[in-house]
Amino acid sequence: MREYAVATDQDLQSPLTPESVRKLAARGVERQFRRGECLFHQGDLGNSVFLLLRGRVKVCLISRSGLRTILRIHLPSSLIGMSSLGSNPFRDGTATPLEPVTAVELTNGEMRKIMSEDSGLALRVMRILLDRLTDLHSRLADLQATSVEQRLARLLLALGRNDPNAAAGATIALTHEDLSSLVGARRPTVTTTLTRFVDAGLIEKIGRNILIKDAE
Repeated sequence: MREYAVATDQDLQSPLTPESVRKLAARGVERQFRRGECLFHQGDLGNSVFLLLRGRVKVCLISRSGLRTILRIHLPSSLIGMSSLGSNPFRDGTATPLEPVTAVELTNGEMRKIMSEDSGLALRVMRILLDRLTDLHSRLADLQATSVEQRLARLLLALGRNDPNAAAGATIALTHEDLSSLVGARRPTVTTTLTRFVDAGLIEKIGRNILIKDAE
C-alpha cells in the first residue's frame, strides 16, 4: 500500500498498477499544494478524490477538544479522500501536505465512472479500503494492550520500512508532535522515549530526522 501501515505488516507496494495510475491521472485535474496548505478540511462536503503523484500528505482527525490524531500518511500513488464516495460524503479528516505536493483531483462522478468501467481497478480500490480498515482496527487494539514505548517502536519500524520507490536509507522526517499523534501519547512522553532509544543505540537523530540504527 502507498501509505504507512502503522499496526499491520503491510508493505509499501501500491495496489494500483502503473496503468491504473495513468488512467486516473488522465481523467482528473492536476493540482499543486504548498507545504501546510490543506487539500481539504474535516467536515467539508466531499465531492472529489485525490491521487497523490508527488510528496507526502498526512490526514488528521481533530476532536471537539482540538486533539489531533493522524489517521495515515499517504505516499505517491495513494488515493486520498475516498470517504467522499460513501453514503455520507463529508470529509472525515483534514489532509495536509508535509512538503510540496502534486495531486490529481477527480470528481466523485468521474471516479465512480472509472470504477464501473474497470472492475480490476475497482477491486484494487476495495483492497485499499480494507487494508486501511485492518490497520485502523489494529491501532485501536494497540492503544489498549501496549505501552507508549512499544507503540512508538512499532511506529518507527513502520516509518523506516523500505520504500521501493524511494532512495534506500531515508530518514524519518516527522516532528515529535506528529509521532505523538500517531501513537496516541503526549509529546513530552514521546520525546523522553526517543531519548531513551538514542541512548540505547537503537536510533540516531540527524537534525530533526530519525535514522533507525538497530531494527532488531
